[in-house]
Amino acid sequence: MMNDISIIPDSSFFICFLDDIGKPERLLEIINSSKFSLIIGKMISQEIRKSENFFRISEEIHQKAIVYDYYEYGEAVKVFFSESEIEKGEHEIFVISYIFSLLERPFIAIIDDMDAKKFLKNNIQHPEFIVGTIGFLELCTCSYKVFIKEVSINILMSIKESKFFVDPMIIDATIEKIRACNCD
Repeated sequence: MMNDISIIPDSSFFICFLDDIGKPERLLEIINSSKFSLIIGKMISQEIRKSENFFRISEEIHQKAIVYDYYEYGEAVKVFFSESEIEKGEHEIFVISYIFSLLERPFIAIIDDMDAKKFLKNNIQHPEFIVGTIGFLELCTCSYKVFIKEVSINILMSIKESKFFVDPMIIDATIEKIRACNCD
């Protein structure tokens, strides 16, 4: 059974929880949430399997994720992306999001690379459904109630102290938005 919203995350989303902040249990709460269906591309699936902590989520990924592996996305978007971008897998987020947009299926694309996110927002019908990991944590708290405020703030503080690259001002602003949201 399909959940209301499909999430289409890039590999940095997974790696943030698995390696950067070491909180795979929080990632599992998202994956196991009845609010979302998890959609991943073949390359992104391969990228996250390289994490030394992938074993902590492997069973849930196997059971819950829908892996779009039936098409060579790189061929379809060669005119838009460089070879190095195609090798990283961000193009899969673009193609899957574009397909969902055309089919008018509700989705949230989670992409942290600023250039890829900008490209996607400029070339898709519903750019409001494109966020980074930080923005998605805000949605998980204020809109979908996957996390209570304290949990999200704790995750954001862990991200702020980790090697996951995001402007600390964005994290601080998101923490303030979470504190202000009416979600309890």
